[in-house]
Amino acid sequence: MTIGGQSKPCATAFTKLVGFWVPRRHISAYCIDVEGFVAEIVETVRTRGFVTSDGQVMTRLDPIEEWEEYFESGSLDRARDFPQRRRWGHEQRAYFGLDNPYQMADDPDRFTWSSICTRIADPYLDPGERIVGIVHGEQDHCHLTCPCHYASIVYTTRHRLVCMSCGATHLVLRRPLPIAARQTVTAEKWDQLFGEDDSKRHEEVDLVTVDVRDIERAELIWATDQWDDALREFVLFSRTPRDEFLTAVRGTELDPDLGSMLREDGWQHVPEPPTPAFQVRDDSLNVDLVENAEHAFRDGVSAYLASYLHPDNLLGAVPQIFRAIELLLKARLEMLDPDALDDRPNNPTVLRRLQSGGVALTSDEIETITKLRRPRNDLQHGTASFNYRSGLSLCRKAIAFIDRFAEEELGIWTGDARLPAVQWQRLLGIDSVAERAARMANSRMERCRSDSDATVMPCPRCTKETMIRPRPDAGAACVYCGHGPITPGE
Repeated sequence: MTIGGQSKPCATAFTKLVGFWVPRRHISAYCIDVEGFVAEIVETVRTRGFVTSDGQVMTRLDPIEEWEEYFESGSLDRARDFPQRRRWGHEQRAYFGLDNPYQMADDPDRFTWSSICTRIADPYLDPGERIVGIVHGEQDHCHLTCPCHYASIVYTTRHRLVCMSCGATHLVLRRPLPIAARQTVTAEKWDQLFGEDDSKRHEEVDLVTVDVRDIERAELIWATDQWDDALREFVLFSRTPRDEFLTAVRGTELDPDLGSMLREDGWQHVPEPPTPAFQVRDDSLNVDLVENAEHAFRDGVSAYLASYLHPDNLLGAVPQIFRAIELLLKARLEMLDPDALDDRPNNPTVLRRLQSGGVALTSDEIETITKLRRPRNDLQHGTASFNYRSGLSLCRKAIAFIDRFAEEELGIWTGDARLPAVQWQRLLGIDSVAERAARMANSRMERCRSDSDATVMPCPRCTKETMIRPRPDAGAACVYCGHGPITPGE
């Protein structure tokens, strides 16, 4: 009869939030007989075992908090549907060690909409059970996320799937998967590696990755609602055409625009560690030339703008901005000739090959790149000494070059580089950057004007008619200066 969500393990113990629907015999017109109902639950778990409404099998109940009650006085005479009886045969008895555990379908009474809940201590793994691998959609390029909202589902030595963020069992396989374990870890070690403990985040991990498709093909002896919900969402994200997906999730917590809507209500994003499946991949960090350049551009711009008040930041701006230029030039050369980078050419050679290939670079741009390369080399290889104002000037010219080259030669725009809005707004003080931003914004405005769901309005910051709300229930942002979001109706 478990209801609602379950929690992540706390720093000192693995815990679950469990709840139970109250049968009519333990409720009156005025209150729930919490003491009597709890005594019945405890006795049932102790003597028979307990299969909850979502399929969790309970053999222990160790409350660590007071029971909370949710009394629904207006629904006393409205019975709540209970789940169908789950099959309990020889395989289930052998695996769980229970002869005939309680199920709601066996109860002769009817259930109300009132409930009680508490938090219990739970080890998540049985004695001697260890984690073998992390379940992930390798072939589908998608995480498998538990209904508790964390992608921490693991495969264990007892050939079952368990979420290590909430403790819920997802399923039990009839036979072990044919995988070779490289490393196994305990629940406590897992919490140190991936959980809130976080004390071993720096340690290398060699857990295998178990593909969701291998699980789908396996024979099961037990599956819970958590597995059904997780797999349903996984299929929706990974195997549903984009248009169908957006239609299906519109207005729900899965809506990609949810973030902008929450920000309008004053919520702030709280960063969390990457998922365990991401952390153990050999290619966890994998960027191409353009993506690498984007990272360098963001770091370089941030340091450049900060150096107006803190000159030492220029020591980081110069190498990062030059790195962005170097990578973008190489990306363009690779478009001309896929083999042109095989001999690892230096920057002057890349410039010569681009010019030979017909890529237009002005003399001023080449001079800027050449001048910026000198302090960058000094900083990269030894001591460095250069004029502060000259450094600022070079960085500003280099940013203007990146803005032009990226759009004209690679078809990408620096306005999409995910700079913080306040930093992008300062870059708009560069005339050429502002002019290109206006052209790009106008182009995007034209596309929005043909969309009946989209609304165009003046931006309260830059005053341009470039604030777009793609649909009534989505956040609005300015495609020119990046300002946003604003509350609907403002």
